[in-house]
Amino acid sequence: DIAIIDEQDLLPSSSLIDSLQENMNLRFALTRTIARPNMREVVPYSTFEFLGDNNIQGNPGLQRTLITNYDLRWEWFPNSGEVLALSAFYKNLENPIELAFAAGANASNFILEFQNVDEANITGLEFELRKNLGFIAKPLDGLSLGTNLSLVNSNISISDTERASRPDTTVTSRDLQGQSPYIINVDLSYSNSSNGIDAGLFYNVFGARLSNVGFSTTPDIYERPRPMLNFNFKKRFKNGFALSLRANNLLNSAFKWTYDVEGEEYVFQSYKIGTTYSIGLSYSL
Repeated sequence: DIAIIDEQDLLPSSSLIDSLQENMNLRFALTRTIARPNMREVVPYSTFEFLGDNNIQGNPGLQRTLITNYDLRWEWFPNSGEVLALSAFYKNLENPIELAFAAGANASNFILEFQNVDEANITGLEFELRKNLGFIAKPLDGLSLGTNLSLVNSNISISDTERASRPDTTVTSRDLQGQSPYIINVDLSYSNSSNGIDAGLFYNVFGARLSNVGFSTTPDIYERPRPMLNFNFKKRFKNGFALSLRANNLLNSAFKWTYDVEGEEYVFQSYKIGTTYSIGLSYSL
């Protein structure tokens, strides 16, 4: 098989900005975007994943995904480097690409395949905050708190063909593969040009998301939430040297995938990668 995508797509874009105040805006955008499958997704052969022991096969018949985006955002910049924003969005996806269990997959031979579904809809809200903590006490000047919270609902109406092949044939809709219902990012950052120090603590977690779409007797596989905490520190010296320290995955949360059978949760795959530490020394002319 030869994978060919030869399409002419019109991708219009429009936006409107209303300056409610000097430091406050209301934005609306309507855009048409596209997502094309990458080479791994369309090649007519399988690749083996050493983590997970899965065979993932490409699909030369994949179609590109057309996305219509509606975005509304209110934003306020109270001070330099600070922001408070609230956004709402809606996306309609035509032919979204998903990773699903292929026909013939079983407990001893997990074969995954990239597939198109007809249509998906995504709606969501996003809250963003960046605030300098110097207003609490003068010594906290230079320390800032940032957070980003996204709440997302995704929906796919299951086709008659997919419903007939699923373990539960009564299900008529499901989540979009790979889409989390929530995403949380929080960071505490410090920056001081007079002493040359930049530091930050960064936390991230996502909600359980559909990882592999089920087929026949193989159930849906969900990736479970995995909190991540990273720390960065950098000290610049006047002689041009800079010392940096980094610690990643401080919580060492498990990568875990599970599936549900008759109300009972079973572990499909789980592992940890450990915490990594690094130190660096650089010099700038």
